[in-house]
Amino acid sequence: PTHMNGLKLLERDGIPISPDEITRVYELASARDFETGSGSVESREIEPDYLHLLTERFPLARPLRVVADPGNGVATLTGPEALRRTGCDVVVINGVSDGTFPKHLPNPQEAATMEELRAAVVAQGADLGLAWDGDGDRVGVVDEKGLRHDPDAILAVLAREALLRSPGGTVLVDVKTSLSTIRDIEAHGGTTEIGPTGHSLAKRRMRHGDFILGGEPSAHYYFADHYNLDDAVYGACLIATIVADAPSVS
Repeated sequence: PTHMNGLKLLERDGIPISPDEITRVYELASARDFETGSGSVESREIEPDYLHLLTERFPLARPLRVVADPGNGVATLTGPEALRRTGCDVVVINGVSDGTFPKHLPNPQEAATMEELRAAVVAQGADLGLAWDGDGDRVGVVDEKGLRHDPDAILAVLAREALLRSPGGTVLVDVKTSLSTIRDIEAHGGTTEIGPTGHSLAKRRMRHGDFILGGEPSAHYYFADHYNLDDAVYGACLIATIVADAPSVS
């Protein structure tokens, strides 16, 4: 939301700090209890390496036409281009970064925010529609008929793919995950472990546990083979790969 600062605070090795630690940072900042000293700043251009990683990781089995809706958020920088590099023909809506979010608040957990994407998928005759939230760590999915699928259903699909690569693996889910998703994971040979809601808590558990995948009904998905991150551009490319591997309906 536009009234929030959008910052996420990390420890060493990219681990999010805990809710209690966030409160402590607030207290220190409010009291202006700052450390003094000297440090260094390093500037790196990471987009080329990141896009190359995704291109190498996700070659498509067949071309797809995809409508991408970054929602004027940060995924405008890499989401559509990453899909193009995997082999998708990409139609972009709301593709200019604008923190006022002129069309809608980007939140793929909410069905109402994906109405424009649903209509565009049908109008373009696309195979797939993908939408990101404002900071690019959640992804929503619309199928070729313009139907939006709940994040729980997408987690089940991602788990099936992960279990093909890691049979018998464990998927981290949160307390709001539907029983149908848990049963689907178990039916495909996996097990589930239930944890509390929250991206910082989930990423800590992913880092310190033995999971092949994690997910929440908020549309956060955590990829064990990608630093345990909820990288939704990575997730979108993986979803496109799964769709391309499926038999064509045309």
